[in-house]
Order: sequence, then C-alpha cells, then structure tokens
Amino acid sequence: MNKKGLIFVLLFVVSAIGVVAFTDAKTNDNKVNLTIKYYPDCYVDMGGVFVDIDKRLLADNMLFTEDDIIDFMFYYDLAFVSFAAGGVNAYGDGWQPDNWFYDEADENGTYTETRLAGQMTTFLDGYDLGQSNFDIGGSQANTYQDITIALDVGWHYLTIVLSELVSNDTHTEWHWEYAQDQVRFYVAENRDDTPTLRVDAENMAIIDVEAVESMDLFGYYNWADGGWADIRPSAEAAQYTDDTLPDERNQYVDPATGANASIHVIYNASDTELVLINATYGTMFANVYSVGPNNYTWLSTNQKLQFDETPLDLVIGVNYVYFIVSGLRADDYSVAYANPYPALRHATVIFKVVVGIEPEETTETETITESTTIVTNTTIIESTTETGPLFGILISVSMVGLVAAVFLRRRK
Repeated sequence: MNKKGLIFVLLFVVSAIGVVAFTDAKTNDNKVNLTIKYYPDCYVDMGGVFVDIDKRLLADNMLFTEDDIIDFMFYYDLAFVSFAAGGVNAYGDGWQPDNWFYDEADENGTYTETRLAGQMTTFLDGYDLGQSNFDIGGSQANTYQDITIALDVGWHYLTIVLSELVSNDTHTEWHWEYAQDQVRFYVAENRDDTPTLRVDAENMAIIDVEAVESMDLFGYYNWADGGWADIRPSAEAAQYTDDTLPDERNQYVDPATGANASIHVIYNASDTELVLINATYGTMFANVYSVGPNNYTWLSTNQKLQFDETPLDLVIGVNYVYFIVSGLRADDYSVAYANPYPALRHATVIFKVVVGIEPEETTETETITESTTIVTNTTIIESTTETGPLFGILISVSMVGLVAAVFLRRRK
C-alpha cells in the first residue's frame, strides 16, 4: 500500500481566557519537558498596531531539549481596553474609546484620534493563550511567568496576532488593521540532534478554507442565556455537530494531483452600526444589541495573515491553521457599573493539519469530548491517549475541547 500523502486534521475549539496552566507529565518517549519563561511585555509608541517578538531571546530555528528554558518577550503597540484599570501599559492608557469619542474635530471636521480599540492573542501551536495573562496595570507590565510544558519532538510555533478597529479621520467609516509575528523553534530529545528540514508540501496538499456567518451560533444573537452582557464574537468548526460527521469530510487526497482538503468555520459577531454615547463612566454603547462591525482572518504556520478564502499552503509535517474573528463586546467590568463600555475581543478556532507518512498501525477507538456530547468513532493513530490525539497535555482552563479527528486518505 502506498502510504504517502496522508493528511489528517485535528480540531481544537478554544476560548481566549487569560489564565493558562499546563501539565508537565510525559506521556510517551517523544515528549520533552520544557519551561517557557515569559518576561514582561514592552509597550512602544509606533503610531499604529504593532508587534515584534524579541529575537534576542527567542530566534527562529533555535533548538531546545529536556529541562531547557525558553525565554519569551515581545514589543507591541495596541489600543487595549481595560475599563477597570486606568493608565495601563497600552496606547490610550486603557481608555482609548473615550479618547476617540471625546476627541474634538478641527475646523475641517477632522479628528486626531482614529484608533478605537484592539486585542491580541498569543498561540503556542494548538493552544490559544489569549492575552498571555500579562499584567498591563501601571506604567510597565510587570508579570513574570514560568509555564512548564511537555512538547513533542519536532517544530513548534509561538505566534502573536493583534487586531484593531480604526476609523477614518472624519469618524464616518471603519477599517481593520492587523499585526502579527511568529517564531519557530525545534524540540529535540538530545542536544546534538539535527532538526528536520521544513519542506513546502508543493503538489502534495493544500487546505481550502471557508468561513460562514451563522446567526444560530451561540454568541451575539443569543439573548436567552446571559442576556446582552454575554454578547461576544464566537467561532467554531462548521463540520462538527452533535449529529454525524458529514461524508464530505471523509474525502481522499491525491498527492499526485495536489487534490485539496478543506476546513470550514462558522462564526457569529456583531455586524451593525457602531453608535456610542456619553455615560456616567465615560462612553458606552447606545444600543447594547448593536455594537459595531466584525472581521476575520486566517493564518497558517507557513504564511502571513490572509483575509479571503485563498487556499493555505502547507509544509511537510505538522501545520497549524488559525481562524480569528474580531468583534466588539461590552467590557466585563463595565457591565457591573451599568456602563457597557466598548472593548474588542477575539474568538478563535485552531486546526492541526499533518502532512506526511501514514502510520504503520491504526486502532479503532472512541473519542469523547468533555465540552459537548459529541461521540465519534474513527481510525486514529497508535499514539493517541485519553488527552487527545498526538498530545500528552491539555490546557487546563482555556481549551473548550478536542472535538474530533478526521483522516483524509489517498484516493484508491
């Protein structure tokens, strides 16, 4: 049997919660225990949304092995909203919507402030670390964090994505601005191991992507559970439901012709006019059911951000595909003061896509998620454990659930 050209997709649906913890126990011989030492972030005034990972600490292609420390730090410029803490380490001091709203136009009807609000998300492979739990209070971020984690031998990726909602200088139109940076590093069992080559999967496989807005998805349009205070951007994989796995996902991939695999996402976020008014504690939404526009982007570990449905190129081996929807919602603390203050938030879906050699042996098993009632029977590889295919660890609070494993085999 020709076993080249196998692609399989592992799906993670993730929430952007700030507090993150990992287990540090090994589950097989291909895991390496490491510590990610997270230094304070540094706000820099770049005049617009900006992010840059400090390559002096963590550069591309660095090799790490057992008990190594991975030092991590980045610089950014972002209008991050923090209703509860004025003077935060961000553009606008955490009150940028006020700066935007109360800015006065000149004699030509133009304004100085155009940036309304922003948000950042940090990814480690298939994990959404949210805002990375850094402390933005005071004049300088001051949180040091050590995250102990067991990683597979191979390539890994730290990725940061920022988005910001920006108006024109007459405050009449909106557009989105983005920034992203990524560092890849290699985890080895021994110091003298040679990293595998990263090879583009040309004529081997590409991923078609599609995002569809769904009013039925829990989030912006759901008033019954939580009311307006729970309005937020939401996203999940479109092909996984509590019924059966659609046949179209059990497709074959022919590496000779470069036949495509595909992933689909549904999302839900406010897509209305943004109207703000003066309130007791600054500005707030004029209508809590109409909180402004949304936007989404795709990102893979092999290319830059893209904003359309252009297929994503892959590399041989492990790839991660990120879907990020940006949308406005009321800041959590502002709700307690009956002052729904505008804040930008991300919702994400992460796919792990592997291009390579089919495993020699497979076993039938049952994959059950904790977050849903989904139960699927599928063929998965030997190294699957109770914590999920190919992973010996789980994010303890941010991960909503491992939903399913899909295998795309070469056409007979």
